Amino acid sequence: MDSFLDCVNRFVDYLQSVRGASEHTIRGYSTDLRSFGIFLAGLENGQRVSSPPPVPLLQQIDRAMIRAFVIAERERNVTKRSVARYLSSLRSFFRFCLRQKLIDQNPMDAIDSPKLDRPVPRSISYAHVERFF
Repeated sequence: MDSFLDCVNRFVDYLQSVRGASEHTIRGYSTDLRSFGIFLAGLENGQRVSSPPPVPLLQQIDRAMIRAFVIAERERNVTKRSVARYLSSLRSFFRFCLRQKLIDQNPMDAIDSPKLDRPVPRSISYAHVERFF
């Protein structure tokens, strides 16, 4: 059985050696996945604990843990865009784990990214319109 952090290291190695990902990309994935690992270390039976147990094995991670992570991040006022990035990193990581046969099911199935707010388009002034004609 593989630990979550061991699998994160394997994923980072894969990003570097096989995919040829940039240093910036690798740092982003590593930070996001380690943040999730730190969150997991503070959970026991879905509840926060005062003295963190070890991070669970990869096969023990389920949708409920991922959803609890999303809720905790939103309660810390992390933006929807950042939460979406965390979920994208987790989605890529668990797809890798599934391809490597480290897990039997992807816990990211049926977990959607938050809807991102779209800015209202800025209108142009009448003077700018006149310049076009």
